[in-house]
Amino acid sequence: MTKTQTKSVKNSDDNQNGNSQVFKTKMKNFLGVRTIGSDLKSLPKGFKYFIAIAIVVIIVFNFVSVTNNEGTVFLPLQKYRGVLDGNTPSLFGDSKSAATAVAILYSFNGVAAFSGVLMVALINFNKASQYFWQMVNALFFGMFALSVGFVGDLLMNAILLLFAPVGWYLFEVAGFGNRKQDAKGWKFNLAFYSILILLAFIVIMFWYWALPGATKDLFPKGEGWYTNWPDGNHKGKTIQILDGMTNGLNTVGFGMQMANLNQQFYVWFCVNILKILQFSGLAGKSTLNVNMLIEFGVWFALSLTGLWNRNLKKVIMPLFDKKTK
Repeated sequence: MTKTQTKSVKNSDDNQNGNSQVFKTKMKNFLGVRTIGSDLKSLPKGFKYFIAIAIVVIIVFNFVSVTNNEGTVFLPLQKYRGVLDGNTPSLFGDSKSAATAVAILYSFNGVAAFSGVLMVALINFNKASQYFWQMVNALFFGMFALSVGFVGDLLMNAILLLFAPVGWYLFEVAGFGNRKQDAKGWKFNLAFYSILILLAFIVIMFWYWALPGATKDLFPKGEGWYTNWPDGNHKGKTIQILDGMTNGLNTVGFGMQMANLNQQFYVWFCVNILKILQFSGLAGKSTLNVNMLIEFGVWFALSLTGLWNRNLKKVIMPLFDKKTK
């Protein structure tokens, strides 16, 4: 073997060892756990104040009700009494054990609330630890969703929980987090958004048609969940439409998040509007949830900042620069 060949083999071995070392280093930061603190510190100061205040408000309203319908302002206890009295529809029936399950599951939203805010904030600023908070949020929000009967949210968050590590791997190890996304021409945008709308429609319809059967299989006592009830407190068909649309778009948005596409924020914008409608009482009095309205109002505001920072800013600001010249 010549000196040149020996040197080439040595360089190849060094490159392989270097790549292996980089991979091991990145894997030690699984889901971005080692950069949680630095990622949060890197957020703009005013933005950090906003999310801190939002988290406190959301957690408070998760446990303190603005009404006193069941003789207490403690929301989990309200839910417990509501199930027993038949005022709060439940997937588990109306027994004491069902009421206890609903109260406990409802309480999990306190954890889901603050983790969700941090998740959205870190997606906005393209930080790896978004996937750590996404796993926390998916676990607890999925369990909370059972307390208010949105089976679609349960299943969607199970998907998020399973695929968050895949999203992190693509972001951190495969290099999607450093993806450069230059402005595209109108032909590309027309094709891209046409395909996106068609894909979203197909996925939404899949969720819509699958939800009644999935609910029947998973929760036999909730077989009639997606039918309208005579008292008007539970409009099952409206719940089915909102649940299907929300989680259909959520599926598409998560796929775009894993690919780290800036256009994901157009989807999140629509998802958060639907989430607000989902808990506004539009689907019956039983679905009105002030805490969730506050929570998704915050998510909506955060999605607007992401939409501006990662999409609109680079399009709009150059127009102002041209006017000033």
